[in-house]
Amino acid sequence: VATTMFFTCDEKIMVERLLKRAKTSGRSDDNAETIKKRLKTYRDSTLPVLKTLRAVCSFYEIDCAHSIEKVYEKVSKIVGGVRKVYA
Repeated sequence: VATTMFFTCDEKIMVERLLKRAKTSGRSDDNAETIKKRLKTYRDSTLPVLKTLRAVCSFYEIDCAHSIEKVYEKVSKIVGGVRKVYA
């Protein structure tokens, strides 16, 4: 792995967004209890991997609490820089 983009967001915002999605998604697993379980699994299984990734590759952390446009702008800048390095 040469480059990793890690998308992060405050858990409160994630829960709010997922519960909002639940209103239109039709997914039976979009409920508060399941979301809490998903977030615990994420904290327990995914977050520990980040320490290793930070040590072995270019690591970019992107705060997704911002608007879609702002997140897209940040990702575009990162991808543009990576392309230059590996072109």
